[in-house]
Amino acid sequence: MIELTDLSQVYHHGDTAHQVLKDIQLTVQQGEIFGIIGASGSGKSTLLRCINLLERPNRGSIAVAGQDLMQLTKLELRVWRQRIGMVFQHFNLMASCSVFDNVALAFRLRKLKEKQFVQHVADLLEQVGMQDYARHYPYQLSGGQCQRVAIARALADNPRILLCDEPTSALDAKTAQQILELLVTICKQKEITIILVSHALEVVKQICNRIAVLDQGMIVEVAESVHFFSKPQSNVGKSLIQAASRDILPLQVQARLHEVYRENDGLLLRVCFHDKVAGQPIIAQAIQRFHILINIHIAKVEYIQHAALGTMLIEVQGTEEKFKPCIAFFKENGVDIKKVGYVTPVME
Repeated sequence: MIELTDLSQVYHHGDTAHQVLKDIQLTVQQGEIFGIIGASGSGKSTLLRCINLLERPNRGSIAVAGQDLMQLTKLELRVWRQRIGMVFQHFNLMASCSVFDNVALAFRLRKLKEKQFVQHVADLLEQVGMQDYARHYPYQLSGGQCQRVAIARALADNPRILLCDEPTSALDAKTAQQILELLVTICKQKEITIILVSHALEVVKQICNRIAVLDQGMIVEVAESVHFFSKPQSNVGKSLIQAASRDILPLQVQARLHEVYRENDGLLLRVCFHDKVAGQPIIAQAIQRFHILINIHIAKVEYIQHAALGTMLIEVQGTEEKFKPCIAFFKENGVDIKKVGYVTPVME
């Protein structure tokens, strides 16, 4: 288990102080995949680097399995860091070293003989699907292959914790998916804890058990993934999800979207159905009961940690008087509602 208590980090530039992290309180359970999200500059990567003291916080404690790392000597910390692997956004492989030597780097730095680690390195490369590339160099590999090597290197010391800083942001969608699946497999097989920082909501949605939302150096929300994506509690969380929804909204609809109601406008809603509600004909019932038209712009059902989550972007067409009872009906039936705005009707 990882426990962060009253963690703060301040950068000083001359007479100017900039607080990057403020009074962080966070607990991560052994064996879970935990996501940290937030806007650029919110402190996500700084928080991750503080966990293994690549950056030393100004104040607070970092307890791993009951041991406060802040109290360790340099020698003791060096030993503890072997239990914490790290995967970076841009791989950070040694360009002059082969794939085998990149993974074996930690053993060579400890001046171990090759016969003591050669089989272990071979096993790691096989685990990440890179056994046929042991003598290749990073320039001969794709981005996804480089990240697989970086993961193997991070696992070399059999760590109990794996810290991942934007591990898929430099990869194409297909390769990113493969890396995420690899991380899930590693978590299950080795029973290690993974803490993953990402600006992409789809990444944390796919693999994280729980999520922390960071805003201006403070944690403003911690929730199970399915609860966060169906009903975020913080304003920042709501904004992140709304921004992601706006990104996938058809451009033709975005061009008609505004905030103030005008006569004959449609109401654009983001609706979330979770668990058993996802299988109910709520939309059809609303149409029949309120005599309105509902235009479905986007609809999908996905499974987050084995729980069904249905998401729709719908345009309710009718009069403004009918919008409120329709929304109330959705809420009464366990549907989470987020008003996106109003849309001007399409001109004939």
